[in-house]
Amino acid sequence: LPAFDFVHGGGMSYTFTGQLIMVNLAVYGGLVWLYILSRGYPQWQRLFIAVGLFHIATAYTDYHEALYIFAGPLGNIVIASYMLYRAWLDIAPRGIGERFLNAAFGFGFTMQALAEGWSLIHDPDVRHAYLQQKGGHAFGDFDRVADLSDLSFNNVIGIYLVCTVIALVVPLVIYIRACRQSEKNARPWISV
Repeated sequence: LPAFDFVHGGGMSYTFTGQLIMVNLAVYGGLVWLYILSRGYPQWQRLFIAVGLFHIATAYTDYHEALYIFAGPLGNIVIASYMLYRAWLDIAPRGIGERFLNAAFGFGFTMQALAEGWSLIHDPDVRHAYLQQKGGHAFGDFDRVADLSDLSFNNVIGIYLVCTVIALVVPLVIYIRACRQSEKNARPWISV
């Protein structure tokens, strides 16, 4: 349950129940439905199988809480990557202004994430301020993930930085592949 923290600022997430079997069954049912819909597209079917197996492997362990806490910061990176994808491939439906905003916010979110992660590892003042948020120790997302997953704080931040770099690179790789494909389609008599 998300909640606002009016004393220290920001928000917190609280859980009041354990795993709800009906919700998990709905997830599995949705994955089976998507698997059936994607007949003829084996790469999508493999993805849905992998998501289902990942859920089964983690949902019933102590790691599920660390995963959904880590999903918060990673969600920002996924959104930034999607914005960069839209900007690189020029698929913003409302023209150049929207394309510019996608690029600006996409790069802004990822650069902010890189600066935040780098500062948390290398700047003792930033790290101290982060560890003391919400009036006490262990209330930040990265700190909670480190405690729940038996990873060090620096390792959690390192994983976050690697995911951020991947979020920057993937849209660019997709753009380069799309350009090469359009070149092949434009000059079919030349084999590359």
